[in-house]
Amino acid sequence: MLKCVHYKIEELVPKEVFSALDEQQAWALFDDRALWSLDQIWEYFNAIEPVSIVVNNWLWNGSLSDCGFRNKYSNTGAVYSQHRCGRAFDLHFQKKEQIFQSHPKFTPDYVRKTIILNQMKPEFQFITVLEKDTKSWVHFDTRNILRSNGIVLVNP
Repeated sequence: MLKCVHYKIEELVPKEVFSALDEQQAWALFDDRALWSLDQIWEYFNAIEPVSIVVNNWLWNGSLSDCGFRNKYSNTGAVYSQHRCGRAFDLHFQKKEQIFQSHPKFTPDYVRKTIILNQMKPEFQFITVLEKDTKSWVHFDTRNILRSNGIVLVNP
């Protein structure tokens, strides 16, 4: 079973899922390619400059709880969202020393462009979709989709 190196399970599931399942059951909700890609993104961007890449922050009394796995009762997103399949994450890039504050360098546009320009690198090999034009997060997923022209950009 693959588990993230840079994230605790509490950062990837909503509080009610964390409370209902044991740790192994919660990790099993995720596609291993999505978890692997999440760690690779963390390592790639932290090699450029130290940065906090937040998925959920409910554990620290933040407002983010549905940016990783979403259960069937969540009102966030589409009914057939890749989040509900454990194949998607919404990432929030924040300064290391200033949690809850967006990082000025790692804007969603910058991160998306960087991933697209480097999509042939092993770090990004499983990313099949990015959402375009999001202002405060970067959505990626690992859905099973034909991507003959590279990563597919979709509307949020």
